[in-house]
Amino acid sequence: MNLLNNRRFRLLLLLPIFVLLGLALASGIHSGHDGSKPPAKPLPDADTIFLEGAAKAREIAWNRLPAAEQRTIIGNWKEAKVANMPITASRKAMKSTGDARPVFQVTFPTTADALLGPIVMYFDQATFEYLGSDIRE
Repeated sequence: MNLLNNRRFRLLLLLPIFVLLGLALASGIHSGHDGSKPPAKPLPDADTIFLEGAAKAREIAWNRLPAAEQRTIIGNWKEAKVANMPITASRKAMKSTGDARPVFQVTFPTTADALLGPIVMYFDQATFEYLGSDIRE
């Protein structure tokens, strides 16, 4: 009788393959995780980083405003417009650092916008240092 036609022999050949495959699946080898340390958390995306930084810059800007200016803000201060922009030496109201770096521009609409314009403040994105405000004319 031919050995390859024997069912018992074929089963004995396939059994170690199935056992090894089962062990590999059970131990987590299939996912690339060896179990020695937990998988890394995914990094936040750029939008999430901006939104968190914008919220912090908005709150710092609000707390810097004198109470008299806070009373002129239209709407909720938490909805102030925040933009991402590079600082340039051309802005007279801001501290000149000699280099372009990203800043948060926080704009509060006020009841005096028609006369003076909105309140616009600038903060360093890395340190949240106050860099200055636009001149209201």
